[in-house]
Amino acid sequence: MEGMPSPCDQVGSTGDYAEKHDPFMYFSDNLGATCALHILPYPGAPTVVAALDSSRPPDFVWITPNLAHDMHDGSVGQGDAWLRANLPPVLASSWFADHGTVIITMDENDASPSGSCCGNAAGGRVPMIVLSAGLRGRGPIATVGDHYSTLRAIELAFGLPLLGTAAPAAGELSALLG
Repeated sequence: MEGMPSPCDQVGSTGDYAEKHDPFMYFSDNLGATCALHILPYPGAPTVVAALDSSRPPDFVWITPNLAHDMHDGSVGQGDAWLRANLPPVLASSWFADHGTVIITMDENDASPSGSCCGNAAGGRVPMIVLSAGLRGRGPIATVGDHYSTLRAIELAFGLPLLGTAAPAAGELSALLG
């Protein structure tokens, strides 16, 4: 969580950090005694890349750029520069080489009229890129999905029960995960 003041900080928003973009702060199970061990500022110490290259890398990592770098308040150029600086080390990590998957997605499309796609009340299609070491060389795959199908694929990959509207009708992305 880029810009989070300290591990597991429940500050709400400060500077370019917005707690509302950290889904893990919404689950009471995450906010117990070990919260500060697994909900961390980005890049933080140790760095994510160091953790990914360690002998025991995490099974799951979620990185949310701050509001300037996720292009809510910043420009597309700022978002591109952040991704150019932060993505290559993750893709070069031993974690990624060992069947890692990186999902890059936007959370909204303010330019599309409300309801223009998929019944979304707040505005249309958003880009999503899935990079998977297990699918290397397959090239572009035109698969329709949404935030719910992404959630479903992650839940299935970890053997978790499906939450809310993570239903098959939202699109099946499981084959894209490494």
